[in-house]
Amino acid sequence: MSESTLRFTLALVGKGWLEASLSDGANQAMITASYLSNAITELLLICTSLVEGAQEGQCIWKEEPGEYRWLFTGHEEQIKIRVLWFNGSITHRPDEEGECKISIECSLLKFATKLKTQLDQLLKIWGIEGYKKEWGYAFPQVELEKLRLLLKEKRDQASYL
Repeated sequence: MSESTLRFTLALVGKGWLEASLSDGANQAMITASYLSNAITELLLICTSLVEGAQEGQCIWKEEPGEYRWLFTGHEEQIKIRVLWFNGSITHRPDEEGECKISIECSLLKFATKLKTQLDQLLKIWGIEGYKKEWGYAFPQVELEKLRLLLKEKRDQASYL
């Protein structure tokens, strides 16, 4: 996959509803979440842990009913992202029972940068108060700043090499 083909967007699409689009140019998925979980912050926390060096992680986006399970596996600077769909309200089913909506491999820093950019955009569109009113959760300012600093540190390290 060419890195320029990685596309990721986030949008609040109604009170308590979130929509994400993830594509590598060949595969694309629309992934939604309701206010039943703080999906945005969960994704941000997992992404940050991967940038810090974690080799894997997952987050769950709750639907009504069902859930999307984001699975991340890292290897050096690359990550594999799989998003599985589970229909119904039982959430403790094994990964193998989920329907794979998308599976892509990309640069971890590219994905993390796109996530940061999308969060910046949400903040620009909604503002702190508007975001909380529309999404139902506080904007993850502290978590976003941590990711921003980590990305800057990674860019600075790369420029010294």
